[in-house]
Amino acid sequence: MMITCHLNSQISYFMSQQSGSSSNNGLSPSTPFSSMNSKTALKQPDTDKLETNCTSSYSTQNISSVLNYYWQNTNQNYTLSGTYYDTLTNMLGCDSIVTLNLTITEPTITYDFIDPLCTNSALFFEYTGTPANSVEWDFIFGGSIIGQNGTSGYLSNVPAGTFDFSLTLNFNGVDTTIFYEDAFTVNSTNSVSVSHSTCQYYEWNDSIYTTSGNYSAIFTNQFGCDSIVYLDLTIHNNPVMFVSNNGNGNLTASTSAYYQWLDCTTNSPISGASSQVFTIPENGEYAVIGTSAFGCSDTSNCILIDDLSAFEHNSLMVQIYPNPTSNQVTILFDGAVANLKITDAQGKLIRQQSIQNNASLSISSFDSGIYFFEITTEKGSVIKRVSKQ
Repeated sequence: MMITCHLNSQISYFMSQQSGSSSNNGLSPSTPFSSMNSKTALKQPDTDKLETNCTSSYSTQNISSVLNYYWQNTNQNYTLSGTYYDTLTNMLGCDSIVTLNLTITEPTITYDFIDPLCTNSALFFEYTGTPANSVEWDFIFGGSIIGQNGTSGYLSNVPAGTFDFSLTLNFNGVDTTIFYEDAFTVNSTNSVSVSHSTCQYYEWNDSIYTTSGNYSAIFTNQFGCDSIVYLDLTIHNNPVMFVSNNGNGNLTASTSAYYQWLDCTTNSPISGASSQVFTIPENGEYAVIGTSAFGCSDTSNCILIDDLSAFEHNSLMVQIYPNPTSNQVTILFDGAVANLKITDAQGKLIRQQSIQNNASLSISSFDSGIYFFEITTEKGSVIKRVSKQ
């Protein structure tokens, strides 16, 4: 951040000269030597000496100075550019006429703050303008003024905010003070704490975390200052899902909080199949998605069912009709008494009871859909698929 100002700009400044140096010896820079009288030159050439073959000597000084120049010949401070003269007496007693060609320049005043300006870091500053005899800084923080001397330096523990400062420069004995309002802004570093819960791992700040814990990282905020983030991380493990074939037309998933069975052939969820036990509707490939209470999930491998009739023991003959039905069904089987268990397509137990052979059973209260009737006698078990309209 480089700031430049010239004293002939709108920035106000103040000058104080050394004691006794407020005049130019009554001499305008444009006054020619031939028109100088006894008041404008310290000493006029002595005509008597000229008449006695006294030869005057001449010398010229070309000087460029900032704001003012103190000429020892006349013991005067000059603040305007111009040509000035002094007449001295040389070793021979003759006139020695000295000409001063003086150029008074205005200083270029520039300063620099090292970006970014942030709290909890040093404020570096440097004067980079026209070389001065002395440089004094006064930084104004609220009601406090902190002074520093020198062309450069730094301040520690600077608060956040926008601040003023003044710069006092001395050029050849003349002090120039410039006041800068709202000259620089110190931005805040900040910190924030966050909590995050995720499954298996978490990728953050170019690192992968697999263990719960407290972590921190330093980023850069919109001002270019440090932003410290403290992370409270919780890692939850995914459930491990697998499917077991019960051998009776049902599949059972490993333990999880929630279930969703899949048809692997279409890679799509089976509507309503959200229980741990799944009754196989037809030959195919099936899998289950298990989801924990924290929302972490895992999908089992697909299991192939290619002979659903194998779950029906041929020694037990069962017939259910009408199928499909909207009201009731009749159940015929080998034997006198059987145990009946009815589950829906999601594996939910709907009804379980003992029935007689050739029994009529009302299912009018059932919702429309697919149901599985499992009939068990001493001869074995058979599962029949029944469609309720």
